Amino acid sequence: MLIFFIGFFTLWATYLFEFKPLLKDAPDVLEKVQYISQFAQRVPFGNKEAIAAKLVNFAQNVPIPLSTYCIVLLGIANQVITGQQQYFFWANIIKTV
Repeated sequence: MLIFFIGFFTLWATYLFEFKPLLKDAPDVLEKVQYISQFAQRVPFGNKEAIAAKLVNFAQNVPIPLSTYCIVLLGIANQVITGQQQYFFWANIIKTV
């Protein structure tokens, strides 16, 4: 537990102790809201629309530590799930030349 807290504190310090909602100042907010809604549709129980609304409300209004770090991790997870083979833009440029 101590190692986890030291790592968390160190990572949070590198983000200057950021504490804000996930989607505040995020690029492509509508795309991220759509991704969150699609994620909620995969939940095997409960009212999927209500779960989606609560998740979107959480992402837009509830401040959390390391929100930029979390949104980047979600973006990478989305790229892995959708099957995009290349992460960096320059790889596509080199491939077309």
